[in-house]
Amino acid sequence: MKAFALYNDYEIVGEYEDAGKSGKSIEGRVQFTRMMEDIKSGKDGVSFVLVFKLSRFARNAADVFINSTNNARFWS
Repeated sequence: MKAFALYNDYEIVGEYEDAGKSGKSIEGRVQFTRMMEDIKSGKDGVSFVLVFKLSRFARNAADVFINSTNNARFWS
């Protein structure tokens, strides 16, 4: 993902990982929640969220879209 960001001239402003947590729900995913709060607050002016695998990120699309704001886009 770092190579992809570099190739596309994207700046990585943060990394969030909930190791060993399922993408089934956002409940109990501290880093996922922190990322979404950072996006909502406008921290670092996030435009894109790069994820290795969308199914690991969130299997429930509603969790992502209900909790996303500020026009951040999600890329897998």
